[in-house]
Amino acid sequence: MAESVELLGGRTSPKENTKTTKPFVSSLPTQHSIPSMYQYAQYRHESKKWFSRVYLVLVNLALFGFAISLIIAGIAVMKVAAGGADTIGRSVISISREMGIAVTAVGAILILFTVAGTMGAITRHNLALKFYIFGIMVGFVIVLAGGIWFIIMVRNNANKWANQNLGDWKAYTDFQKDTYQVLYTCCGYGPDKNGPYLGAPLFDASGRTDGNQCAQKQYFKDAMNCYDGGNAWHHVYTVVSSVLLAGISIFLLTAVGAADNAKMRKSDIGYQVQYEQLPVR
Repeated sequence: MAESVELLGGRTSPKENTKTTKPFVSSLPTQHSIPSMYQYAQYRHESKKWFSRVYLVLVNLALFGFAISLIIAGIAVMKVAAGGADTIGRSVISISREMGIAVTAVGAILILFTVAGTMGAITRHNLALKFYIFGIMVGFVIVLAGGIWFIIMVRNNANKWANQNLGDWKAYTDFQKDTYQVLYTCCGYGPDKNGPYLGAPLFDASGRTDGNQCAQKQYFKDAMNCYDGGNAWHHVYTVVSSVLLAGISIFLLTAVGAADNAKMRKSDIGYQVQYEQLPVR
């Protein structure tokens, strides 16, 4: 403390040329706050890990359901191909036994990866999570490449349809005309709806109970012509395909990120809080 002299009235005054200093208390954390800081930081760290693990389980549940759907579709495709019937599938997408086997195999492989990812999320087993990350990344590359190829194919078909004329339409077989009129919900070609197919159903004949669809005025009274209908259909198909590709790609990447964050690391054990405490002056 600085020296002082007594004045009249009992007041005191510091000596001349005497400097007084007040202690400066740092606002940084003190020794007493270290446990609470450690617990809070540890809580935040573990919360992020927990969220990643829960998200990964939910992702794998969705992928598991998708895989089951693929297996069911693959088995159905093989049955249709084995039956040899001229159905929608065989006529439009050329269903074959090999396609059914491939779809079923993809579903089975996807189930394997989802099981590994779920077990890794629950147990934080690094080997299972690494296996899962590898499989999802391979799937991401395949989905991205296949999606881009598919969108390009759709765009090419859209351009081909937009550049055709009435002569091209008239050159189609009755089966092709009936197919387009059903798929695009249209009738004939051009503003005057020229060259419509008015006969009995040829496209998916076993699944259709109606006959001459173009003559069904209650259905096609206000139907657009097949040129405009095809252009609109291709546009919607391209947009929907692009949105689905982007959504699936982001979904798979978030699954990879969650799996990587859920892995057990040395830093998770004894997670430390780093800070610098200045001395009291």
